[in-house]
Amino acid sequence: MEVETLPTLSPREAVRICFRKYCNFSGRARRSEFWFLVLFVLVMMSVLSTIFYIHFLRLESHYKKYYNYKTGKYEYYGDTSGLSRYLIFVLVFMSIIGLLYLFPLISAGVRRLHDTGKSGCYYFFILIPLLDLLLLLFLADDSEQNENEYGISPKYILIQNAPLMNNNPEIIPVNEMPDPNSQISQEHPQDNPDQHNQQNPQYPQNPQSPIQNDLYQGPIQANPSNQEEIATPVVAP
Repeated sequence: MEVETLPTLSPREAVRICFRKYCNFSGRARRSEFWFLVLFVLVMMSVLSTIFYIHFLRLESHYKKYYNYKTGKYEYYGDTSGLSRYLIFVLVFMSIIGLLYLFPLISAGVRRLHDTGKSGCYYFFILIPLLDLLLLLFLADDSEQNENEYGISPKYILIQNAPLMNNNPEIIPVNEMPDPNSQISQEHPQDNPDQHNQQNPQYPQNPQSPIQNDLYQGPIQANPSNQEEIATPVVAP
């Protein structure tokens, strides 16, 4: 049994597959499919957080601050409702984006556990301290080569060990198999075809065709010199 490994998924293909299987918890997912999705989510959340933070600093620069010695904190002059509304908007927006990314991450993680032959219930280890490290090892494990209860492997293809026709000299294609009658006539013109068929059982014995019966009358007579065979031809009227 030979094993062939499929090419690694590109980040674009992995993200497209995970979002197409948005809430699909059945089946299997290889490592590249899951970890490219995790990388995509981390990059997107980092970029959005950076953009909102830079915009918050620019907005904050329009408000003057002073240090309050009673509270030991910096406070703003005037109305700061604009900053409050902005922070609420950022919190709600990031929560919605996090929920949109949460379902593909959970479904891809469950399929990743299925790919290693484990139940998707192990994904709840992410909520338990120290066991989340064990879950990380499970998610980083290689795919099972054989088909398991969750489906066939998305990474490996099992191929039966069959001899190749081009590499095995004992196997001859059907369309290239030589004609036994022509081989006998070229190499051994004086041999008996019936005797040659008995010595070579792989070639079936060919009975005399009806065309030969129409062309010749009577049985074939052997020459006394035993050099050649003579038949009486039919003369057309």
